Amino acid sequence: DIEATLDFLYNVYGTTLASADVAAAALCIFSTARDDTWLAVRMGASVGGDTDTIAALAGALSAAHALATGGSLNIPTSIVHEVIEKNRLDFDALLRRLLA
Repeated sequence: DIEATLDFLYNVYGTTLASADVAAAALCIFSTARDDTWLAVRMGASVGGDTDTIAALAGALSAAHALATGGSLNIPTSIVHEVIEKNRLDFDALLRRLLA
C-alpha cells in the first residue's frame, strides 16, 4: 500500500536529512515501486522530509533496475524535457567533458 508506506516512513521511521533516514526511505520506496520509476520518483517527492534526495535516489534505483531487467523508464517525456529546460541541463556538453 503506497499511502501506508509513505505514512510509515514519515511518521514512524522519519525522513530527516540524516543519511540513514534518506537511504532507508529511498530503499523502502524502491522496494515498493521497483518496477515503476515514475511512481518511485513521485513517492519520494511526496513522502516529506528530504524529498528531493529521496526521490532522486529511489528513482535512480528504480531506473537502474528497469534497465538491468529489460524494463522501461516510464517517466513522461514532457516531465523529462521540463526538468532539463528548467534546470538548464546540457547533457551533450557534460558528455563531451567526460570524454575529454
